[in-house]
Amino acid sequence: MNFGIRSVAVKIGRRRLVVLFVVLAVGIFTYRVLRSGVPDDNPATPDSPAGRYVGELLQSGVSSSFPAEGLPSPDNRWKFLDEREISTVSGSGYCRAKILDVRSGQERALFILWDADPGSGCSLGVRWSSDSKALHLAGKTRGFGYWSLNSEPFDFDFIYMIDIDKMFRLSQAD
Repeated sequence: MNFGIRSVAVKIGRRRLVVLFVVLAVGIFTYRVLRSGVPDDNPATPDSPAGRYVGELLQSGVSSSFPAEGLPSPDNRWKFLDEREISTVSGSGYCRAKILDVRSGQERALFILWDADPGSGCSLGVRWSSDSKALHLAGKTRGFGYWSLNSEPFDFDFIYMIDIDKMFRLSQAD
């Protein structure tokens, strides 16, 4: 009789594990989709947290050439990563812009962007602030997110604030 109770308990335990796995998978997918959309639409005004970095980051251009293992911040605490993926939509591809906390190994997705010119790769340049607390991201895309694919390319220009995990717009994003 004990064997029967144990068997039922194992079956219930397995079902709970399956439900937990499904909930976790849906949660991760939802998080990735929500984080992949158009970056926050906060203007980088002089009074915003990004305001103090506007002058520094616009002094010189962004670099669109960085090592495959990531572009390290000046203090080597962070790395900017650009992960390329190919889509089945018109031979296009998209890139996932993210940062890696070198100490903890945690990655933070910043946004997803489509190729400005299908098949040519993503047009994205980055530059770290001297204190490693802000990241300038500029380029051209046909849309942000997995589902948004505009037909006409447009420019974008953002400052991402590491400590508060927030994006600020330097120019209009569609």
